Amino acid sequence: MIRPDRPFSLFAVLPLLLLGGFGAGFGPAASPAPDSVPAIDARLASRTTPGAAECSYDTARPPIENYQSLLSFSDPMMGNAKAKVTVIEFFEPNCPHCATLYPVMERLAQKHGKIARFYMKPLVYWPQQSLKQVQALHVAAQQGKYFEMLSRQMARQQRGGLSLDQLKTIAGEIGLDPGVMAERIETGMYTRDIQQQYQKAVVDHKINSVPAVLINGRFVSGESKTAECLDQLIRQAATGK
Repeated sequence: MIRPDRPFSLFAVLPLLLLGGFGAGFGPAASPAPDSVPAIDARLASRTTPGAAECSYDTARPPIENYQSLLSFSDPMMGNAKAKVTVIEFFEPNCPHCATLYPVMERLAQKHGKIARFYMKPLVYWPQQSLKQVQALHVAAQQGKYFEMLSRQMARQQRGGLSLDQLKTIAGEIGLDPGVMAERIETGMYTRDIQQQYQKAVVDHKINSVPAVLINGRFVSGESKTAECLDQLIRQAATGK
């Protein structure tokens, strides 16, 4: 799993960000996204036919009983808002296995949209690479285009993150005003919201690796983040198991 290799540097640079400090001089350099990730995630990408007994929750992580506190009424959602199954994925826009998992989560949301609700929430581990992208997601969310923006960001994931020009291109493709989006990104309009989400997820609830998937507050184990296992665990949660 991808883990931040130092405390979130956005906390250190937040005052500069709020004063309009984007670009080359806006605080300490963030660690680049790594070229490789631990072997467990490589197995995640390759395992497609796990046995039923292998699908499990992470017994080393206690469930988050108040998992609803990780959500807000304005969070984009796929599925049934009244469903008793809540699936939350935390991702980093430049995490390779988050990009691998995204289409899996998208298909699961389409398949289980009647029995579950799905949230995909970004965390910024590498501000210089990812902060602009998460700001763009906030802009898109306000216009009801969150998942369109997210899908295109994941499809175009590249080392070093997407540039502002690339994000503007995506904005035009999904019907957003590229100029308005760029202005909101450059002024740091959503920086405080991004910081608060990081505080709540990583600092308060120790969600310190991505992708992290929770089903009704229970952490899915590393090797169970496959289409087959997630499908099974969601169906079990819907039946109260």
